[in-house]
Amino acid sequence: MDILYVILTALLVVAAVTMILKKVDTRLTFLFLGVIGLAAATIVTGQSVLGDSTTGNVWLDIFDVIRAKFVSTISGTGIRLMMIGGYVMLMNHTKAADVLALGASKLLKPIKNPYIVLALVYMIGAVLKIFITSQIALGLLFMATMFPILTRMGVSKLSAAAACVAIGGMDLGPNDSTGIFAATEILNCTPMDWFTNYELIIGPVIIVCVGIFMGIWFQYMDKKEFGGLVIPEEAKEDMKISDLGVPAFYGVFPLIPLTLVVVFSFVDGIKMDVITAHIICFFLFFIVDLIVKKFVIKRKRKNN
Repeated sequence: MDILYVILTALLVVAAVTMILKKVDTRLTFLFLGVIGLAAATIVTGQSVLGDSTTGNVWLDIFDVIRAKFVSTISGTGIRLMMIGGYVMLMNHTKAADVLALGASKLLKPIKNPYIVLALVYMIGAVLKIFITSQIALGLLFMATMFPILTRMGVSKLSAAAACVAIGGMDLGPNDSTGIFAATEILNCTPMDWFTNYELIIGPVIIVCVGIFMGIWFQYMDKKEFGGLVIPEEAKEDMKISDLGVPAFYGVFPLIPLTLVVVFSFVDGIKMDVITAHIICFFLFFIVDLIVKKFVIKRKRKNN
């Protein structure tokens, strides 16, 4: 077993030196090779690289190691802001967010009033608070996915941002710290009893009422401040996704972190942290983008 680790280490060192000599970014080099090394160690030992702190899946543990290292260096909300904010910037830089916004706005075009969409966005987000208990994480996820859609439809940036941020204000669900405190310290019951017997009864009513109010209020404020809908210049043109210069499937990437967190919340025995979800998406997008750009370069050379 020890000789295998020695061989693996030697191979990784050779790969790192080769990539650095080829002027590949050193940070990405060590990050990708680190993940490859952890994956190789998992295959060789058949055990989780996190030991007893496993997420419940040995392959997810490979990425959760990175999360654990980040959290040990930058604790609290800082690491969440950096990770989710960084992913949002990546999606904007690569125009993946533009693809999502353009595609979604065309699908939602039959809805003449964008403030109806704003109200629905709040309602959906408030329900997702059950699964994503971090208010900052949920707000940033919706800023990455719904903000560009709302602004492209004509909602002002101020109103769209306020709606996305307000989503996390609804303390709902058996895993929420407020609900746990109310159940255990005040009512002397389990968090699940508190959720099913109290929150689940009044929660939907509050969510619908607040959503409708937000739609009406932000429409009134945008009309008062800006004279009505604030249509960005690029939205006024009949732009197609092909005009953005990136594949249409790039529009899926801004949605993947939110999807991972929600889907794995229904999987027993596996914990998916918001940070881990974004680390996975970073790696996935880098690999896909690299393949796409290599293919484009090869096709251009062939045409020339």
